[in-house]
Amino acid sequence: MEVRLLGPVAVVDDDRVLAIRQRRQRSLLALLALRAGETVGIERLVEELWGPEAPKTAVASLRNAVSQLRKLLGAGTLVTREPGYALETELVTVDVDRFEHLLAEARAARAMEDERTAAAVLRDALELWRGPALADLVYEPFAQAEIRRLEELRQGALEDRIDADLALGRHDELVAELETLVAQEPLRERLHGQLMLSLYRAARQADALAAYRCARAILVEELGIEPGPELKQLQAAILRQDTALLLPGAQATAPRAPMQFRRLATILVADVVASSLGDDVDPETLHRILVRYYDTVVGVISSHGGALERMAGDAVMAAFGVTAADESHALRAVRAAADLRAAVEHLNADALDCTSIDLRIGIATGEVLAAGGRGSGQPLATGQAIGVAAALEQAAGTGEVLIGPLTQRLVRAAATTEPLGELTLPRRKKAR
Repeated sequence: MEVRLLGPVAVVDDDRVLAIRQRRQRSLLALLALRAGETVGIERLVEELWGPEAPKTAVASLRNAVSQLRKLLGAGTLVTREPGYALETELVTVDVDRFEHLLAEARAARAMEDERTAAAVLRDALELWRGPALADLVYEPFAQAEIRRLEELRQGALEDRIDADLALGRHDELVAELETLVAQEPLRERLHGQLMLSLYRAARQADALAAYRCARAILVEELGIEPGPELKQLQAAILRQDTALLLPGAQATAPRAPMQFRRLATILVADVVASSLGDDVDPETLHRILVRYYDTVVGVISSHGGALERMAGDAVMAAFGVTAADESHALRAVRAAADLRAAVEHLNADALDCTSIDLRIGIATGEVLAAGGRGSGQPLATGQAIGVAAALEQAAGTGEVLIGPLTQRLVRAAATTEPLGELTLPRRKKAR
């Protein structure tokens, strides 16, 4: 005989479902089944079923409910033990116990790196669920904490199963499932991370970064918080196309020929002014400074929808409007530059090692040849605008942002700019 709590309360005896029509009997059975094999005292049962202000008839009503359950379940299943009652585990099993046993088995398999077994066991565990736990007792006070506990276990088992499937290379088939799960549970960062990883492994790099932006927007809007460190680190790894994100051996597969198309885009180049770090900074301090700097750059560029193209030394290049046609690319690049300067100022203010970073930034807009925008591992854009942005960065003074003429025309309604005068860029046409 099995008592089922992972859904509406039910009792199944040799494939025959036994009807438990009275709510009090279902509540009593659930209380005893959650502690199967243990003796639950009469006082505890009365308090759980009737609350602190139980009527004088509560004990008599409890004994009547016990008597009715015994008739339904059969002799020997529900026994009297001082100071209360217990379900005999030799005659009755509970689906919750089976579920938790399978979870432990799956964890052991994952600890042994046996992802195939773990995925199969977790599927078996999740198939035990017939709906929300204790679905017909959801308003009973005693059930609230147990419902929350079981739901968290179920969600964790589901996410563990997805991790196991990811380890087995099933990322393509997981994308649709994860998109549905993220819509249902938008505040669970682990699901967002799994969706990002699935998209990235499915050669959908731009969609993976868009999924991060969506996750961040939800968390900021709903909770007023930024994504946690794990989600931020995953986004940074995707931006730098870290091969550690791929399955073992995946980086050795022949890449697909990327699509190429022309698009008007805006390029941002930022670099650290060499003199701002000084010559006497020890290597460990320099490493710590640059790690903070890179993390800041990645976060700011991503928050404005840019794609990190290259990181070379202290220099960073980002493209706006390459992965998708977007008329706001120039304005987003300029806003990213402003936020980047402000973020670096905060870094300098918080620095404990008395060092600081000064930036120069150049921005140019022009037609670029976009290629491999979906995780090909190749740079997204090539074109004259890249060289112009780099030359503008080199010509900028400490803390300055220089923008090209086309960028200025595109942002003049929303940004205040100052004319620089005529500037001759190396091997480029004159810019103003």
